[in-house]
Amino acid sequence: MLLGLAVSSPQAATIQQSQQVSAQKAWVPFFIAFRAAVKKRDRVALKEMMARDFFSTLGHHASDQREAAFEYWDGQKGRGWRALERVLAKGAVRTTDKGLSNTGELEGPMRVAPPSAAKRSSFRKNIIDWYAVFQYSDGRWYCITFIECCD
Repeated sequence: MLLGLAVSSPQAATIQQSQQVSAQKAWVPFFIAFRAAVKKRDRVALKEMMARDFFSTLGHHASDQREAAFEYWDGQKGRGWRALERVLAKGAVRTTDKGLSNTGELEGPMRVAPPSAAKRSSFRKNIIDWYAVFQYSDGRWYCITFIECCD
């Protein structure tokens, strides 16, 4: 049994490294396309780039809530869309913070925007108004969260 663990550990590390390399290569094209879709308010393109169980200020639901998120972003004369554009303009950085994922688990490489959201102290100091989280899963990036912060 111990031999099995010793053999599988290097294999798991190789798979994880391979996933990290693939995620890194896919990030820039994804982020450029995502920002362009946000700027155009292209809901069709965005739905392809957002997780089906997308988490937003409206809460987390097992059903598809992406259209409801778009409607919320439309409210107050597009306040949510403008916030998303501002957050994305600051860029995104890698994160390993499990608390930012939909499930509370790291299921693949993750990034967060704005970069200040990668630091827990930013939340405690109320530096962040909105933040977005992206996760690499099934060979591609998805936006899994865009939320107004913090209560």
